[in-house]
Amino acid sequence: MIDDPHSLLGRLQRGRGDAVREMMSMTPEAAEPTLVRCLCTAGDLSQHTEAYVELVFALSPELSAWFQWIDGLGPDAPEEVRLYALNTIGELARRGHAEARDFLRAYVIGGCHWRDALSQFLVDGLDLDHAAWARVLPRIDDDELDLHIGAGLDSPVWRQLATDHERVRRVLQRRQDRRVQQRAESEWSDVNYAGAASSQARWKVLESLIRQAPEAAKQFLIDGLWDGSHCFRERCIAQCDVRWPGVRERLTELAKMFGSRSAFAARRRLEENPDP
Repeated sequence: MIDDPHSLLGRLQRGRGDAVREMMSMTPEAAEPTLVRCLCTAGDLSQHTEAYVELVFALSPELSAWFQWIDGLGPDAPEEVRLYALNTIGELARRGHAEARDFLRAYVIGGCHWRDALSQFLVDGLDLDHAAWARVLPRIDDDELDLHIGAGLDSPVWRQLATDHERVRRVLQRRQDRRVQQRAESEWSDVNYAGAASSQARWKVLESLIRQAPEAAKQFLIDGLWDGSHCFRERCIAQCDVRWPGVRERLTELAKMFGSRSAFAARRRLEENPDP
């Protein structure tokens, strides 16, 4: 599966920068066979997708052999091989590679591992059209449908499908109702802030107050330097004015906390705002 580590193919399969640079210096005709052989590796090369995508766009190779190789992956193909191949196809499609997009659409409809391909459409930047969804809908349950609708709630394809499919209409309405409720719960109010079940939810409420009345958010931001979530703390570290009462002292405490995730952010703010 993996070639000799000293060969160009072996180095490329291992994601080595010297191999990528060498490939970029070659003519497309000379580089194409090695790149296609690399893409057709039956192993987990997913961590090197960035380089392979760059090479495909730079060299514009003929990819039909790779597409055929993916089509030939049988039911017993290891998960890491399937995901490497389809994640790479998906990344190419998201960046505008037309052939990759067309292949992925066709594979969702008729490929052996269509569900792995369908998961690519959960990521921003890639949409499946009405006709393709009409073919796929009978194969997925309501939970999967809800996941995909949630990933692209504002896509016109769902409104189109809802006119023809009662199930889509029902799941779409449920998602829209949920979004309205979430937005209402994220608006600033003492009740929403006090009732937030997590720091993440509480931050969304506080963000609303920061937008509406920054001065009124001051004490909440200061309190946030003690919040139970390091993410909440770091957001407050970034928003707090070091001149506010007690802020410099608290940042100094946080900066000294060994192993704390907030320590780096606190030190950075103190370095940016040294003691006058």
